[in-house]
Amino acid sequence: MPQLRPFLVTHLARAGEGFTLRLENGESVTARNVVLAIGIEHFAYLPPAVRDLPRTRISHTFDETEFARFAGKRVAVIGAGSSAVDTACFLHDAGAETFICTRRPKIWINNPPQKLSPLRRLVTRIRKPLSGLGTGWRSRMACDLPDVFHMLPARLRLRITRGHLGPAAGWVTGQVVREKVPIWLNVELTTATMHEGAIHLTLRDKQTGLTRTVDVDHVFLGTGVQVAVDRLPFIDPALARAVRTEDSMPALSRHFESSVPGLYFIGPMAAGSFGPLLRFAWGARFTARRLTARFRRQRAFAPIAQPAFAP
Repeated sequence: MPQLRPFLVTHLARAGEGFTLRLENGESVTARNVVLAIGIEHFAYLPPAVRDLPRTRISHTFDETEFARFAGKRVAVIGAGSSAVDTACFLHDAGAETFICTRRPKIWINNPPQKLSPLRRLVTRIRKPLSGLGTGWRSRMACDLPDVFHMLPARLRLRITRGHLGPAAGWVTGQVVREKVPIWLNVELTTATMHEGAIHLTLRDKQTGLTRTVDVDHVFLGTGVQVAVDRLPFIDPALARAVRTEDSMPALSRHFESSVPGLYFIGPMAAGSFGPLLRFAWGARFTARRLTARFRRQRAFAPIAQPAFAP
């Protein structure tokens, strides 16, 4: 059985024909193969306008889970996706004075499920078949044909991956936001500075060019992610440079192997090679079966040497 070691990896580098991993407890481990299944926690995007603000006054929507401390405070939420809408809903429920700012012309909120007649249900399933990623032929093909997607030209693959299943919010939190939270559309954040203890935001209307200002106590950023190999804090720079990328995402073989032999990427970092399926947990079954078959043939998980403790 695999051995679970619940420690953070602080450094990953090549060592001969394999890799050396340094763990947070000081231990060093060598392995012939490494699979990076790291999610999106390292890739939160911060707009340039907010990067000089104190980190205690801004949060990415990936970071914050406790909203009660914002009761009675004025909080701006930047973004238009599901995480921004969810955050605005939770802030409102916690008693914060919150509003949403987005450069988009509208916020997309999914409709609640409807009761359909048997005939209408059949027609709907033909037109929009069910899949692990929702309804529609695109989602169904993304789930059923990741290998076909892998064979597409890189530019087309990346465009589909980034464009399919965009920032639509769930109907439960979306209904609260639509009815109770102010939404400022078509506005772009230009500056964010500290002024007399508050965050002074300047927003420009994209249609008229006019600006408006507002002071808030905190800013939440629902500004998505930018997946890039060189943004991984633990990967050796030389190793990161050796990984061939397509728009900053690793270019992978059909076995999830990068251009560095023995280094594999799964999860969202593999979406550029296999499509939207890998952006979601539904892709775990496909990934597990493919990797299991690969390593069963190679007997690849045997370590090069026994783990060695650093002094």
